[in-house]
Amino acid sequence: MAEQGALTANVTLVTNKFAQQHAEILRQILSTLGTAHTLYQQQPQKIYQLTAQQMNITSNEAKQQIGTSSWLPSDQLVQFMNTEFAKQFYQTSQFMYQRQTLNSRPNRQQIQQFIDTQFIIEGKTR
Repeated sequence: MAEQGALTANVTLVTNKFAQQHAEILRQILSTLGTAHTLYQQQPQKIYQLTAQQMNITSNEAKQQIGTSSWLPSDQLVQFMNTEFAKQFYQTSQFMYQRQTLNSRPNRQQIQQFIDTQFIIEGKTR
């Protein structure tokens, strides 16, 4: 799909209740992902090696699986989430509604309200 220009992403969804009760865990997850990305930018071979060891595969297989993954800096990530990601998420929601995997058809405003970047913003200031 990515080769055809479609956005592919790893998305973590949590309920409002979970976010309120476990805010620090969410911050730690984002911080860990940011640290891993920084290491990947600085030492990609080390990431391939560590990933290969953890998954019991070769470094080349790890490199292939990681592919062209990227992690945006927090200021760029917030902008991306509120623009390109929101657009793709809206399109996906419409597709899911048409296929009857969603009970209601969300509008663009509902999609924008659903996307919460507070933990990205908070992590940036810590």
